[in-house]
Amino acid sequence: MFRRSLALLALSLATITLTVQAQTPPPVKPMTAPPAVKPAPSAADQASNALVEKQKNLLNQYKIVADQLLTLSYRLEKSPRIEDKEKAALIKRALDLGDKEAIENKFQKLLTTLAGKGGTINYLDLQNAKNQNDELVRVLGAIYAILMSDDEMLRLREEKDFLEKRLVELKAIIRETKITRNNTEAGKIELAKQAKEQAKLKEKTDNLAKRLEGKDPNAKEPKGGMGDPKMGDPKMGDPKGGMGDPKMGDPKMGDPKGGMGDPKMGDPKMGDPKMGDPKGGMGDPKMGDPKMGDPKGGMGDPKMGDPKGGMPPMGGMPPMGGGDPPPPQAQQPKSPGADEVRKAVPDQEDAAKKIEENKKSDAVQKQTDAIQKLTEAQAALEKRLKQLREEELERLLANLEARVAKMLQMQIDVYEATRTIDLIVQKSESKKPEKAEIQKSQVQADKETEIIAEANKAIEILKSEGSAVAFPRLFEETVIDMTRVRERLNQANVRQDTQDMEKDIIDSLKEMLEALKKAQQDLQQSKGSPPPGGGGGPPPEQKLLDEIAELKMIKNLQVKVNDRTIRQGKKIEGEQADLNNSKMEKAEVQQLKTELKDLSNRQINIEEMARDIATGKNK
Repeated sequence: MFRRSLALLALSLATITLTVQAQTPPPVKPMTAPPAVKPAPSAADQASNALVEKQKNLLNQYKIVADQLLTLSYRLEKSPRIEDKEKAALIKRALDLGDKEAIENKFQKLLTTLAGKGGTINYLDLQNAKNQNDELVRVLGAIYAILMSDDEMLRLREEKDFLEKRLVELKAIIRETKITRNNTEAGKIELAKQAKEQAKLKEKTDNLAKRLEGKDPNAKEPKGGMGDPKMGDPKMGDPKGGMGDPKMGDPKMGDPKGGMGDPKMGDPKMGDPKMGDPKGGMGDPKMGDPKMGDPKGGMGDPKMGDPKGGMPPMGGMPPMGGGDPPPPQAQQPKSPGADEVRKAVPDQEDAAKKIEENKKSDAVQKQTDAIQKLTEAQAALEKRLKQLREEELERLLANLEARVAKMLQMQIDVYEATRTIDLIVQKSESKKPEKAEIQKSQVQADKETEIIAEANKAIEILKSEGSAVAFPRLFEETVIDMTRVRERLNQANVRQDTQDMEKDIIDSLKEMLEALKKAQQDLQQSKGSPPPGGGGGPPPEQKLLDEIAELKMIKNLQVKVNDRTIRQGKKIEGEQADLNNSKMEKAEVQQLKTELKDLSNRQINIEEMARDIATGKNK
């Protein structure tokens, strides 16, 4: 729901930006001495008045969009979901930029400039208006970029996935080209078969180049156009009716009575009988009879490109059936390595020709040249993939750090509240929580639920990222502790063992936060370094956290398991636990059983995490 609302609002803002950018005032005509009577508004003044009205509308649109965004941010801020709260913060950041840049004042200033002094605008006013307009466009563009930054991670992943697939294709082509070169050198395969294999490599290289250039390799090349001898008409290139044919497609056009060189332009029936007359000849803009093409224009009419008739402009000829030419398709930006792959296509093609001509050494040289260019393309792709991975990690680490920092503060608040409630209980005569303390404890249980929700979202992010082995599972173990704390708080159990569990959670979150900050520092230091690997195999994926940081957290988790085992053991009398005959209350016994089971499972998980890191499961 949010994405749809934000998209609509951002689209409105983008429309404002583009409209403002398009409203550059026209040049001012030289002013002449004023006549005795009041002159009519000049073209510049009329344009200025029109722009003033448009700018007023744009200002009103901006105010409406800003109000809608503010309302949306308030609604999202109240949502329990961390994603909605983040989006609310995103919107507020965009609105804060608008306030900081005084965007409404900029609109008003531009309106004043466009109005001119006394309703008259001069050249200097236009220059000032253009500068003010450019500044408005800059600020609006920055606001739009903030609003759209929510989709930046998706864009990064899409580009990364695309380039990874192209890199696989490229490596396959390099490998196959090397094999074909070896076969060419050995001369053990017949020439026709070698040439066929080399021709296939040329096609694969060409298709890859098209994909990297943002084109569809399966799209057919357009036929027709000025460069095509047939001009889109099957008969145009025919000797009987082409553009250069003296008959011009008409059997009578080459006749002495109606050729291109005849002053009367052919048959009297072709247009006006007076085609040689000054009113309707070749030099006449209307080209004779109004029925010939457009009623208002023929061969020499300025509107020759009009779809209603006449020949189109030479620069962009529409289809022969008439109508406007189709809009050009948006060209996708080139990917890194596109130029190098494109340069390898002629080498692959020449190699096939040399093989057919039985020029083995020349063919081998062309294959070597192609491999060199393709290897350069591989380096360019790997470099870009490393950059994309770094950008992705930067965003992930920043996101996780913000989440963990917030969770940590919330958990500290719950811990402090638990201690306060326990102090009140210990001061009471019964040493048991009364109704007021029970309600307060349950409020903290609700807050613990919020922390669990945010932790689960962090786990989703970690699992989606995929490179961390222990970190997601460490988070899951922390969530189990949070769940047990929530259960205890719902039962108004605010005793020391509950507080100890809360402190364990706080310590775990601090360790995670420290690891995330360290990972960000390491990432900044590694920027600019060449992609890892460098050999024939694929470069290893940059990890969210290094193995040392994960091993350190596993070790700390093992220490917590040992400490808690000792604490739980102190609740049990004797060497052998017999909880069924314990003096503890039934609810407390059940809770202890559950938590001991948690410790058992946690020990198994620690063993599995250590094994996963040792065997390189995430590689």
